[in-house]
Order: sequence, then structure tokens, then C-alpha cells
Amino acid sequence: NLLFVDNNISGVLDFGDLGIGQRERDFRNLFRISQTLLDSAISSYQLSTSLVLDSEKIKTWAKLTEITAYAEYRTEQKTDSPSFKRACRNLNRWYPEAFWTS
Repeated sequence: NLLFVDNNISGVLDFGDLGIGQRERDFRNLFRISQTLLDSAISSYQLSTSLVLDSEKIKTWAKLTEITAYAEYRTEQKTDSPSFKRACRNLNRWYPEAFWTS
């Protein structure tokens, strides 16, 4: 959970699920919102840490997460779930040549 002011990271909130893992994992949710937000967060992160993030890995991880959610909720016939609807929205945005729906 990151707090942004003027497209710059100004704070980190909620350490309830704090763990050690790949940096890119935490940024995948930002790509779900928008490419612009992801780019801004990556830029701010890299400037403040001098660490390099792989934006393609982040985007791939986000897309695979949404495909997984889509498949799971569709298989369970839970197409009224907010997570399923979010996956459909994002997959339709990222893959407009397909039609992701219930």
C-alpha cells in the first residue's frame, strides 16, 4: 500500500502482510490501475533506492494473476464476484482482440 502525492510516493501504509519477496510483485497492482501510475511508481522507487525494477516482469505477473482469477471464478461459476469483474475489465483492456466475460 503506497501513498502518492503529485505522482510521487510519499508514504508506505499497512505492514500487515509484510514479507520478503520479489520487488516486482508489489507493483503488479499498480499496473492493474494504469500504466502511467506504474511508470511513476517505478521511477520514484528507482530514484529513492537505486534499484532497477523489471517493468515487463511486473506487467506479465499482473496479467497472469488476472488470467488465473478469471479462470478460477469462471470455473466456480462465480461470475458475479468483484474479482472476476475486475479481471474481465483488465483483460479486455490488455487484450482487446479477445472478449473476456461470463
